Amino acid sequence: MDRNAVFSELFRDARNQIRQSGRLRFRTTGEGFAELEQRTLSAFYSYLPEADGHYAAMVGEIFPRLFACDVATGYRFFHDPEVIEKLWAIYNRAAAIVAARVAFPSRCFRREPPYKVACITAMFSDYLAPAKALVNFALNLDRTQFTPVMVITNQTGTMERRGDFQIKPFHQTVLGKRLIGAGIDILGFANQENVMMLAQYLINICAQWEVDMVVTNASPFNFPEACLARSGTVKSFFDMHRGFPLYVDGIDAILHFVKSTRQRQLGPWLARGGKVIDYCDGIEVTPLPDPLPVHDPQRVVLLTASNYLDQRLSPEFCAVVSRLLAACPTAVYRLVGGGERESLKARFAAEVRSRLQFVGAVTGAEAMRAEYLQADLYLNEFPVSGVRVCLEAMSAALPVVTMVSGELHVNCTAADHVGELAITEYDPEKYFQLARRLICDPDGRRQIGQALRRRVETDYDYRKNFTALSRQMLEIHRRKLDLGGGAVA
Repeated sequence: MDRNAVFSELFRDARNQIRQSGRLRFRTTGEGFAELEQRTLSAFYSYLPEADGHYAAMVGEIFPRLFACDVATGYRFFHDPEVIEKLWAIYNRAAAIVAARVAFPSRCFRREPPYKVACITAMFSDYLAPAKALVNFALNLDRTQFTPVMVITNQTGTMERRGDFQIKPFHQTVLGKRLIGAGIDILGFANQENVMMLAQYLINICAQWEVDMVVTNASPFNFPEACLARSGTVKSFFDMHRGFPLYVDGIDAILHFVKSTRQRQLGPWLARGGKVIDYCDGIEVTPLPDPLPVHDPQRVVLLTASNYLDQRLSPEFCAVVSRLLAACPTAVYRLVGGGERESLKARFAAEVRSRLQFVGAVTGAEAMRAEYLQADLYLNEFPVSGVRVCLEAMSAALPVVTMVSGELHVNCTAADHVGELAITEYDPEKYFQLARRLICDPDGRRQIGQALRRRVETDYDYRKNFTALSRQMLEIHRRKLDLGGGAVA
């Protein structure tokens, strides 16, 4: 089989896999997925010496699909150091080929602020944590130093080949309204013919808009951003990843927010002298109501909230919750999020289902905050858990039960944020015992809730954190302007 036939087969298989994953609601990968990942990496790495335009186009189509499917495993495949090294080489070569095909006039970058910053995301939704983080970052930039613009590549639309060329009305979303209210432009891309053309379009847009700096929530999914990093179109490029970082030359620094995953995710990058900026992410920390809502002393409200209840209510987690409800007759369990109620209810023991309260999807920060304030104890799912919801619960002075459930980002991020009060190993029995103790101890719940509130105020106020982060990025950018050189890998 010749090279192009191999690529065609891999593309067909990757497309079939993502369709399978969609039908499975990305709860698990399809049959043969692990073998396909390894086969794809081996094939593209072996053909690296003869890389050309078709090679680059296939890289941009296939690897993002595999990465999207691998969300079900917490991107386990991509955490392997050998995989990282090989994919880094593949993306470097393919992205350079795409970037070289874009002709844009040479330009002089601004020597003085405000510097134009493109905040780039592939998808935009009020319910996506990576989009929220990037919007909050843009909103908190010092306008005397930066001029932010939000760029939404709509990469999923291009990959799905919908062909409708309809731009989602971003101005109708909560995030979009906040950006527009702050005077920040939003550039939404129409669907392109393929990912390579999307990458070229992104490079051209950044050139036309005279962008100085890029901040993106990129990963191996975001091949267009890899091409932009390799193009030299912008002076400084920062990857504010949310799950797994993008490895490609041309990135000035990877912005990393989870201490426990630093070495596992960034080992090869650090080994080559790559720059990492460690920071805390965070949420908007608002004042607590005074007085706090009065709780019924005869009832203890347990709460879990997630956009992904169907995927994250694992059998082992539901078994622990069922035990808690059976052992603690005063407890009720509220679930906030979408999903088919009867299907979700069936995951819990029959004898406790009458004490399950399905709230459904909740929109709006105030409505969600009311849920936290009315609850007595937050139960974070495992082995894959929420992060932002933990911070929101902590901000409401709600005690949180969570634990480290593995070595991947999705298994330990929430425990990082909760800190010393989190269980530091995968032990459902310890989770059960801690939750039961807190159900029976209102004073203990109050003390832990207050401690977590102080932790949020000190460490996770995104206004303070993003201000400090932007200053570090500004220093790197100004240093590059003074040196007059290109991007530093």
